[in-house]
Amino acid sequence: MYTLILDTSSKIALIAVAKADTICVCHSYVHENQLSKSFFPNIKSLLTSYPRIDKIAVGIGPGSYTGTRVGVTIARTLSFGLKIVYQSFYSPLAYLPHHLGRFSFLLPNKSGQFLVIKGIKKENSLESEEPELIESQEIFEKLLGSDYIISDSSFDISIPCYSPTVNPQALLPLLNNLSSNAENKEIFYYHTLPI
Repeated sequence: MYTLILDTSSKIALIAVAKADTICVCHSYVHENQLSKSFFPNIKSLLTSYPRIDKIAVGIGPGSYTGTRVGVTIARTLSFGLKIVYQSFYSPLAYLPHHLGRFSFLLPNKSGQFLVIKGIKKENSLESEEPELIESQEIFEKLLGSDYIISDSSFDISIPCYSPTVNPQALLPLLNNLSSNAENKEIFYYHTLPI
């Protein structure tokens, strides 16, 4: 079973194809707010090598309002037109490092607050909590119990901190473990600064 993975919630457009627990191909690029010109041609080009897609997974944010809507609209349209399963995921989960353990993904919000997504990444599973908007003074309390942090911001804390990096492989346990009739989440409308 092949899964088409899309994310457009940040300055990076991500298009990947996975089969079971392997990423077959991944194309990511800085889209420079030109998604309407570049995204469909890139999907079409990639799908010439993988004409049989069984499922579409799309990042629902948080991130750029317009970018997220573009990706979700394309994914829903392809899902409807091709009569294939549609599945959503929180976009930052496609940018986890290659580390296992309890993580906290911190994204600065334009309001000066932070959005935190906590979760656990194991060898064959990925679980995450709902994103939560927190004040800067709550950061250290929220990070307690985390084995590592993912953020472009720097923190004076003894927990290892990694920069977000394109890694759709991290999503596969989540995408493969959800049933096809699992409830999809709505677009997460919090504008965060770009990854």
